[in-house]
Amino acid sequence: MRITAQAKAETLERLLEVAKRRLRRASDFATREIAREAGVAHGTLFNYFPTKEALARAVCERELGAAAESFTSARRANAGLEEELFALIMAGLRRLAPFRAALGDLFREGPAALVEPARQLIAEHRGETAAGSVALHIFGSLYLGLLSFWSADASPKQEETLAVLDRSLGMFVASLEDPS
Repeated sequence: MRITAQAKAETLERLLEVAKRRLRRASDFATREIAREAGVAHGTLFNYFPTKEALARAVCERELGAAAESFTSARRANAGLEEELFALIMAGLRRLAPFRAALGDLFREGPAALVEPARQLIAEHRGETAAGSVALHIFGSLYLGLLSFWSADASPKQEETLAVLDRSLGMFVASLEDPS
């Protein structure tokens, strides 16, 4: 029996929705239970996601994509690069907040959903040359480091994370090539 593209898309959507609900409860993120709740065989889940981490990452990438859209629609005129990158990162952290307990070791590379908007911001503020692969790698590393710090930050309202974000973005923006 061949499965249609629509059936595959519907299965993928169910898997992601169930995984999203379960990722909120980090201790309850078991692939067998996710598959059962989504109405598919356990092995079928692995046709879509090779690992539990890949499934969790897909949920987060989707949330970060929504964060990037929210950020883009709320951009302020005449904002500086540092301010805009700060707003982009905060939009992502707000979307990932329900999954905070589960994220410590999840990301090993910069999330693609935020790297492209960051590239566009850097190019807009500092030129295409400044938005090269090295700058994007540093941005991704900055984000991952911040995510790791944020996932363990016990300060009220994650105030220490905001301080780290502010300081690290200042250093990152200062490191970019000047457009002149």
